Amino acid sequence: MNGAGDPGEHAVSSGAVGSSSGYVLENGQEDTYDDADTLPLVAALDAVRTIVDTGRPPPDKPWEVDR
Repeated sequence: MNGAGDPGEHAVSSGAVGSSSGYVLENGQEDTYDDADTLPLVAALDAVRTIVDTGRPPPDKPWEVDR
């Protein structure tokens, strides 16, 4: 993130279709994530490991800039 309020970037699952079954926010609003905006746990842990080790996103995984 480039500062307070920056939406940042995130890894994506290219080709994923659909959305999560949903979750409830503290204010009672129900929300979902598109499956393309999530990663399987193993892929997520690999991405985090690469970021911690190199300071950069993994070059072999799709990445989306939310700015």
